[in-house]
Amino acid sequence: MTALVIVLGIALLIGLLLFLSLTVVVEASNSRTLLEARYAFFHFRLYDSLEQAEKKQKKQKKQKKRPVAKEGTNGKKRRPAEKEKRSLSEWAALIHDLIYSVCRGSSRLWRKIRVEGLEVSMVAGGEDACQAALNYGKISAAVYTVLGALKSLLSVSVKAVEIQCDFDAPTTCYRLHAKVKVRIFVLIAAAVRMAYHFLAHTYRRRSSEKAEPQVQQPQRAQA
Repeated sequence: MTALVIVLGIALLIGLLLFLSLTVVVEASNSRTLLEARYAFFHFRLYDSLEQAEKKQKKQKKQKKRPVAKEGTNGKKRRPAEKEKRSLSEWAALIHDLIYSVCRGSSRLWRKIRVEGLEVSMVAGGEDACQAALNYGKISAAVYTVLGALKSLLSVSVKAVEIQCDFDAPTTCYRLHAKVKVRIFVLIAAAVRMAYHFLAHTYRRRSSEKAEPQVQQPQRAQA
């Protein structure tokens, strides 16, 4: 009885974890772009433009301080790494298989992705009033076109969209905030479908490629 209770508890816990949503918080502005992933009680920072800029500056400083190594000082010759070279046709076939598997496997995924609390705030500016007005028109057309395309693919909940024009502003300012949510079991199911379609399509393609020479050989013998 105790073992059954433990098994049921583990099954319920796994079911709860699969039912929870993976949330990606997107924040973007002129000064910073931030991507954070949240799942249950865990938080992961995926990308921070300020941190990337600091790392780049530190790397550049280290490269300036580090002396340039001269080739041939240690008397050892560098051996070229042996890499398997694939023909262009093989790479094209592999890319085709990947695109096919992603399209077939993610067909049911898009409508399961939810975009909540979408906030878009933009103030169009320019060098002069004419340029600011032109930027305002371009930004308005682009924002509402992209928003319409997103609504046709995903489940989007818009909190606020504000587009203004400031004839005195020298540049355009923007701010974007949104939460992208998808349940874990939906991601796992989509990944399994992609892997299945990729393996099945690749197997059929290779089987047909092997069958073509066998069909051509009897034709040459008859000729």
